[in-house]
Amino acid sequence: MRKLFLTSLLLCMNFLVFAGIVEVRSPVLKFSIIDTLDDIYTANVVAPETWAEYYRTADGIAAEYYDYLLSSYRSFSEDMKADLATVFENVNSWKLMDIVKYLPDNASLERINRRVSSIMNFYPMKAAFALRRLLPAFYEQSFRDFFEKNAPVFEQIALELTQLAKEMEDPFSFIQKTSGIELGDYDCIFYFAFQRVGASGFRTETKRISTIQSGVNTIQLLYRTPFHEYSHEFFQTFTLDRDFEILAEKMKADKAFYDFWDSRQYLKSNYSWRAFLEENAVEGFAKFVAFKFYGAEDPYFYQVYHYDVEFYNYLRDIDFDPGKITLKQATYDFCEKRFGE
Repeated sequence: MRKLFLTSLLLCMNFLVFAGIVEVRSPVLKFSIIDTLDDIYTANVVAPETWAEYYRTADGIAAEYYDYLLSSYRSFSEDMKADLATVFENVNSWKLMDIVKYLPDNASLERINRRVSSIMNFYPMKAAFALRRLLPAFYEQSFRDFFEKNAPVFEQIALELTQLAKEMEDPFSFIQKTSGIELGDYDCIFYFAFQRVGASGFRTETKRISTIQSGVNTIQLLYRTPFHEYSHEFFQTFTLDRDFEILAEKMKADKAFYDFWDSRQYLKSNYSWRAFLEENAVEGFAKFVAFKFYGAEDPYFYQVYHYDVEFYNYLRDIDFDPGKITLKQATYDFCEKRFGE
């Protein structure tokens, strides 16, 4: 009896030591200012019609945010507009946000600007100088007021969701179980963003980070985006291989799929063709993971890309089980089936 008690205690201790915590946080300046500048560029220059449609039915803070994206750009001087274009024509916003991920959440604008400006070898010099000018100009002109007014709105819901998540398995662990790919245990940190669409994921030695959309207000929505952002790491155990590049080249023969990517500049600026094939598979898998986790289809289920829903249905049809088929093989089988058609 004593041995059984000690075994149970050790199991509990292992769970406490290795199971990742989940914490939801309000928007932070280090991510939000870069994310918002990117959204301003996309909503006004790269894909204004698409962003207008995304926000057509928005209300509350999402509607206010979209209005802010438009009014901010109108208020930019010609020099600021030129700097904005220089930055995001040369640097993906994810790279900039990844650079500041190690800064404390209360990092000042000066510290953020110093950080992104000090690593100019990661991106073109002209973009670095443009960003160095643009960040303080944008912050002083309007973003400080917008951020200080709206970031506190998320504090209470962040606390509530953090408490609710304590009763649930963390998303990274659940993806490991569902995928059959073991990558370790990490704390899961979610940062609210102001936008209605889009998100970014980051990795540190001890954490897996995901931004989440402003409309996340229930536990049923909480893991929806992190399931996607975190799943990239699992797919990249095989999508960075030469074999996957060859598969991606074959998939170009699927004209409807290729044109979906090729005709949308905002997609091409964020994803190479290989990365977009991964993105479709990740989104379909994330839908499947959410279905397995919640035991029901997402009430907000919708098609995001070209093949994400079809891949989700495929995984359900084959009753995907990593004990019977690897995630890599299931992905290849699906893609080759599509290519064969």
